[in-house]
This record gives sequence, structure tokens and C-alpha cells, in this order.
Amino acid sequence: MTRVVRQHHSREFTTSRAHIRRAMTFIELMVVLGVLALFAMVVIPGVAGARVPLAQPIQEMLEADLRRARTESLARAEAVVMVAAENGSGWWLALASSPESELTGTKRSFGHGALSEFTTTSLHVRNFIDEGDNVIDEEQIDAHVVAQFDALGTRDDRIKELTLSAEKANIAQWTLCAGRTRLVAR
Repeated sequence: MTRVVRQHHSREFTTSRAHIRRAMTFIELMVVLGVLALFAMVVIPGVAGARVPLAQPIQEMLEADLRRARTESLARAEAVVMVAAENGSGWWLALASSPESELTGTKRSFGHGALSEFTTTSLHVRNFIDEGDNVIDEEQIDAHVVAQFDALGTRDDRIKELTLSAEKANIAQWTLCAGRTRLVAR
């Protein structure tokens, strides 16, 4: 479709509808603002999540693996342990009868897989026995076993102190209370 357009000097020329300039409509403006709002909803939580302490994802992974150890003990009807590497390089789940042999797909190593960004990180465990009001340091006995679950899914009564370190500085310390699968920050 063509039309005649007059300018102030009385010249006429023909133009097609595709070449006519027009302003942005209100609906177009609202669509653009909606897209920007969706973008902000996705980006802002990601930026806020960047401030999450380094230890939080590791704590969540440890707690998830403790729950998995409990589930494995129930499913297998035999005792399952969560074991920390003696050098602090990671942890795994194993049958209590052979704690050195991890169950398939349960090994976590700093610098690999889900823990790939934590290359200089290590995890160390100390054991305690709670005897009423007395807490006895039991560092020498099974220091690498973090938790043991019996065939009924019940966790042992040992208190564990877990220390997360990076480059010779402690990042976080947690206590794993007797019978629990949740870590308590110190």
C-alpha cells in the first residue's frame, strides 16, 4: 500500500508502509520491561548466591551423604560407615566390615567432580565420646570413620568434630552430635 506524504515545501513523494517510522507502543514497552524483570529474577539470586560461604556447599554435601549412609544401611540391612580420608582429601561411604572399599559412586574428593573448585581444601575429623557431663577425646580410635549406621539405620553415639581447611587456615568447624546426621556449626 502506498500513500502520499506532504512536507512543508509542498513536495509530494510516495512511500510504503514499511518505511514509516513510528514510536514504541505501550505494549511493546511492557514486553521489554517484562523480559528485563525475568532476567533480573534469574541473575540477582545468582549474584547473591556468590556470597555464600565456601563451607556451605560442602556442609550440605556432607549432610546429604550422611543421610545416604543411613539409607544404604537400611536398604542393605547391614552396617554402613562414612569414612574421611586420613589425609583429608575427601570422604566415601563403605560397609562397616570393609571401610577402605567405598560403595560404588560414593567417593567425594576435593578437586574432583562436584568438589572440583575446592582444590586446596581438606577435611579432618576428631572423635569424642559423650559420657554424661564428661566428653572424652578419643582421637586415636577410628579417627577416619565419621559416622556408623547399623542395619536399622541408627547412628553411633560418638561425637565428631569436623574441620574444613584450605591453605593451612580453618574455614569451618562443625560438630556431628551423637545419633544425628546434621552438622552444627561451631
